[in-house]
Amino acid sequence: EFLRNIMSSFLIFPGGAGLVYEYFVDLKEGGFRSWEEVVPPFVYQEDVPYSNIMVATVDTCRYSYLLKQLLDVNRSVLFSGVTGVGKTAIVMDTIERTSKEEKL
Repeated sequence: EFLRNIMSSFLIFPGGAGLVYEYFVDLKEGGFRSWEEVVPPFVYQEDVPYSNIMVATVDTCRYSYLLKQLLDVNRSVLFSGVTGVGKTAIVMDTIERTSKEEKL
């Protein structure tokens, strides 16, 4: 509620009472968008080994975005969490996608 009051003069807030973590600021549109809107659909590729399959979720999109933004400004990043939540998979996928984008 605090952020909604402070930022309401220059940002369009989404309807509903979602937490601030459920949204990101879309600078092009000038408002908040739900992370659910940017999760790409999963497309199975038979030639990709099972261990390399990455199914995008709200969390993987959120953390990949934050990782990329911080790396772009040369900041260190530390993901913490229990074993098996996907920390390494998110980092490796983000690095792979970023290196492919930079080659183009």
